[in-house]
Amino acid sequence: MRLQGVKSLEEANEFLEGYLAEYNERFGVSAARPGDLHRPISKRVNLDQIFCLKTERSLRNDFTVAHEGKLYQVEDSIRADKVMVHEKLDGSILLMHKRRLLRFKEIVMRPVREKKRVLKRKRRIAIPPPDHSWRKFKFGRGKYEQPILPSP
Repeated sequence: MRLQGVKSLEEANEFLEGYLAEYNERFGVSAARPGDLHRPISKRVNLDQIFCLKTERSLRNDFTVAHEGKLYQVEDSIRADKVMVHEKLDGSILLMHKRRLLRFKEIVMRPVREKKRVLKRKRRIAIPPPDHSWRKFKFGRGKYEQPILPSP
């Protein structure tokens, strides 16, 4: 398709109409035995869960999940860090955790965070009184004084 200059989905569909017949003629192989040899599918198999795009997402502390630029609120109470988002072929979405289907709703408009008023306090500088112990300390005096040794 790149060699034919196909750049859009419509051009690709138009190109494939002619190309598939040529491709099947060139590479097609006839079946050894005629007839449909496919087995019927079991009733226990859920094809919607098999043919979907599964993406693991973090469950936030407020029970929300972000996916594809949208925000979803999980309505079930669960203890989980991660949930699985299933995107079906028809575009619908399911949220699951350990094979459990979760109830959720899409949050259309994000809540606006309230701005908190921050009061700026004047910083008070602490000045110790004149009789404070560190004002009296002098190097070379007091209990921290090094003993003077007599010279030999």
